[in-house]
Amino acid sequence: WEDQTPWDYISMYRNMGEPAPGTSRRHWHYVSFGLSDLYGDNRVHEFTGSDGPSGFGFELTFRLKREAGRTAPPTWPAELMQGLARYVFQSENTFCSGDHVSWHSPLDNSESRIQHMLLTEDPQMQPVQTPFGTVSFLQIVGVCTEELQAAQQWNGQGILELLRGVHIAGGPWLITDMRRGETIFDIDPHLQQERVDQGIETEGSNLSGVSAKCVWDDLSRPPEDEEDSRSICIGAQPRRLSDKDTEQIREVLRKGLEFNSKAALPPISSQRHGHERPQGRLLHGRHFTYKSINGDTAITFVSTGVEGAFATEEHPYAAHGPWLQILLTEEFVEQMLGDLQELNTREETKLPKEYSWPEKKLKISVLPDSVFDNPLQ
Repeated sequence: WEDQTPWDYISMYRNMGEPAPGTSRRHWHYVSFGLSDLYGDNRVHEFTGSDGPSGFGFELTFRLKREAGRTAPPTWPAELMQGLARYVFQSENTFCSGDHVSWHSPLDNSESRIQHMLLTEDPQMQPVQTPFGTVSFLQIVGVCTEELQAAQQWNGQGILELLRGVHIAGGPWLITDMRRGETIFDIDPHLQQERVDQGIETEGSNLSGVSAKCVWDDLSRPPEDEEDSRSICIGAQPRRLSDKDTEQIREVLRKGLEFNSKAALPPISSQRHGHERPQGRLLHGRHFTYKSINGDTAITFVSTGVEGAFATEEHPYAAHGPWLQILLTEEFVEQMLGDLQELNTREETKLPKEYSWPEKKLKISVLPDSVFDNPLQ
């Protein structure tokens, strides 16, 4: 399967699974070729040597349950993978095991409840060392909205482990069944309280940031010029993120995907759109970042004691170029959660919405996408 994306092709295999009862079922196995460096000639990826990652350092895979009587693999998974590949090539953000992708639509354009994705290591395909660097294989796993929300509020690896333990929801090889009509919490109601809720309470969330449409502004300062439609930076900072800041943000987001008892900073994510909420991190002494998909703007909320933050109790609002950090005390986080509670409902919120805390000199506006897509309207 080939198209106009920079990668080469997608291979589709018939996987017979394992014959023992309760093990992995027959399915279609899709593998991409081209996110890694296949040639080492600098045509698509810059060749930096065999010791580092090859290209982006990974390829995508997907396992789809094989329906009885089906002799050829459906092609829609290839189109899905191509969409993810375009995001990687255009943004230069990479995926990591435990990442989630908020898709908000059935993956096969049907009426399925499987409308989002988690990513994990492919259970059969181990990382390989090539002449052009190392390559790992990240498997896409289709999930329901409730499972995605649990991954956001707790962590992706924890939900993936629960899916492995429920045969019809994925099993050991995490095979996606687009006809699955029940979530793991419908199948085993005890999982929500005994595993997810307890995990959130004791561990918090390991989701360190998301990509979003966002801007920030220092309302205490006048615009530098009439044409400046982007956020106003504090101080005489550069308009673009420096290479150091950009790499720092990306590196921390990679590390942020792993649960670590010691908080680290910086952040910014290879996570996708969605209603991600930072309270599971800020109440556990961590940080959470919104990184603009339209430019270099980044907004990081940090809690007291996060190492490496340039926002302090004395200066709770601090910026490096377009990267803003906001220090929030635990008391203020609790207050904000109460004020923003209406955004946590499943009902669609009428936008725009504005929330203001004058004593903290902070105002947050939640705007429809159209404001960002058509800023002059």
